[in-house]
Amino acid sequence: MMRKRKQKVLALKGKDKKKRKKGIDLIECLQLPRDVCQGMEMATVCGDREISLRCFKQIQKADSREVIVSARCHTIRICGENLELAYYTRDEVKISGRIVSISYEKR
Repeated sequence: MMRKRKQKVLALKGKDKKKRKKGIDLIECLQLPRDVCQGMEMATVCGDREISLRCFKQIQKADSREVIVSARCHTIRICGENLELAYYTRDEVKISGRIVSISYEKR
């Protein structure tokens, strides 16, 4: 019985690889940005006064000098003066104020 279970597990792993390959082919065919389709975080910076982050997990810290946001692969640290969360939803956060630095730290 153990052998049959192992064979089934191996068969499922092979199918998963095929599904992933088809997904990648579809992304390339539709010319979609790969980072967006894979759920990577996206940052849009407008000068030194505003930043919008999409695809984040949670806001770890938010005060007037520092905002720390946890994303899928990175922790994003925004430092500055008079920082505030202009708005946030489940999928996007907009931070305004005077932004001095933005750093990405691998998790």
